Amino acid sequence: MKVGDLVTLSAYGKKVKRTGWVKEGDVGIVIKDDLRLGWATYKIMWNQSISRPSSHLARGVEYKFRGSSWDWSVTFDRRDLKHVN
Repeated sequence: MKVGDLVTLSAYGKKVKRTGWVKEGDVGIVIKDDLRLGWATYKIMWNQSISRPSSHLARGVEYKFRGSSWDWSVTFDRRDLKHVN
């Protein structure tokens, strides 16, 4: 996976709490990849999902979240994501 790829959550990514803020079926673009220490993490710009609904940018957001906001993460592991076909 590299910067510019279109992605969505994988089956695994849909199950973990830290991705609970991403809408079901949302598509995003990889904007940053970090390959330090042999473990890849990715930052994604999502089309419909907002990571912090309490922020001034997300007022009026009405969709259900999985897990607590304490569990949320803005970076994703490779196994959380899959390419969009």
